[in-house]
Amino acid sequence: MSNLIAYGITGDLLEWIRSFLSERTQCTRVNESYSEYTSVVSGVIQESVLGQLLFLLYINDVTDIFGGSCVTKLYANDIKLYSVLDNPLDYSDLQNNIK
Repeated sequence: MSNLIAYGITGDLLEWIRSFLSERTQCTRVNESYSEYTSVVSGVIQESVLGQLLFLLYINDVTDIFGGSCVTKLYANDIKLYSVLDNPLDYSDLQNNIK
């Protein structure tokens, strides 16, 4: 929720979003068969307008966590991470960023 607060989302709207994302369950349907319901502990509701907006608000600063010589590119819901590997330290740096 700290990302939302940083964008100025507070008060009733923040609490509504928190409620919207809390205590959710899901199941999977294949033809006419349903799985058991399970708790959703992370992520947003797929195909929801709010889900897309929240994804954009949260993804904006994800590149800040990568350090060293790594380059990141964002497109839709995909992240590309790459680096020029000139020496053994570059390999280690890239692997640490992947982790």
